[in-house]
Amino acid sequence: MNLTFGLSSKVGKNFFGRITVFHKKSAYTKKQRILDYKRILCSQGCLISLEKNKSHSGFIGLIFFFNGFFTYIIIPNFMTIGSFYNGFSFKFIKKENFTTFLAIIPSGNLIHHITSKPGSKAIMARAAGMSGFIYSKWKNYVFLKLPSGIIIRLSQFCVAASGIVSNKDFHLKKKKKKAGVNILLGKRPTVRGVAMNPVDHPHGGGEGKKPKPVMQKTPWGKRAKHVKTVKRKKIVKIPQ
Repeated sequence: MNLTFGLSSKVGKNFFGRITVFHKKSAYTKKQRILDYKRILCSQGCLISLEKNKSHSGFIGLIFFFNGFFTYIIIPNFMTIGSFYNGFSFKFIKKENFTTFLAIIPSGNLIHHITSKPGSKAIMARAAGMSGFIYSKWKNYVFLKLPSGIIIRLSQFCVAASGIVSNKDFHLKKKKKKAGVNILLGKRPTVRGVAMNPVDHPHGGGEGKKPKPVMQKTPWGKRAKHVKTVKRKKIVKIPQ
């Protein structure tokens, strides 16, 4: 099975050629890798290649399992080429790279690559340097503290990997080294709404310069500022 495929970029236009997503441009064709987000393989293996994927801030590693399978995973911190990888395990192994159920990992440990439901793929703590903290356990549930500081309740049969995601100094990297990097990344210049025509933006039109209206709007006519768009996140109360 081929673990890589070409990912072409979009230009932000629909079937009729109308711009539906602003500030997008065709960029270089990226080489996308198929990652294992479930990690249900119980075999042991080793890391044979360390790579960088455009869609992930952490390092990507090619794992060779001793049963003959190859797969890409998000590499935890302090893992180098030739390091041993335990795969999915049904017991807790201290100071080893492994994946298991939340019920097996003791409280107080740092984990990453966390699933939200049993059997689903991992969607939490996958960025560079991210990790979750097992706060406590109660009955069939595990209380987990996310990198955002929110405490959530998950099933004990959710799967997670031990350790912290690699490349924790990613935020110190200089993103733009020269002029024109945004164009190579597929980003077009941003234009003010007051400089457009009335057909393109609610702020457009008029003779000469004019100030922005008090009720600022998006290109689709909705309020742009001082509007709540996300519901308030509730913190789960931990039972005593």
